[in-house]
Amino acid sequence: MATGASPWVPPVPGLEETGYLTSTTALELDHFPESMIVVGGNYVGLELGQLFARLGSAVTLLEVLPRLAAGEEPEISEGIEGGSKGYSPTRAQRCGRLRRWPPCPARTGR
Repeated sequence: MATGASPWVPPVPGLEETGYLTSTTALELDHFPESMIVVGGNYVGLELGQLFARLGSAVTLLEVLPRLAAGEEPEISEGIEGGSKGYSPTRAQRCGRLRRWPPCPARTGR
């Protein structure tokens, strides 16, 4: 597992008001969210996205670089992107809360 000194929070207008999670606080949840957006398509973002997707959350991954896992060989990125529903580089311009997301009860048997 890739580790870092501390999570980086991107300077996106409106993010502070959304009640966002970091890679650390996401792992402290006592429930699985119905859906989540993960900002960053490198090691930590991919690992968190995979974890929550396998636990039943609908995960959307945002990455500004032209490919996921951009620090790896292009073939690795192609393999990751080929297993997704679709990939297009995306830059968050602003954030906001559309509704308060209710926690999903922990799913079992997965």
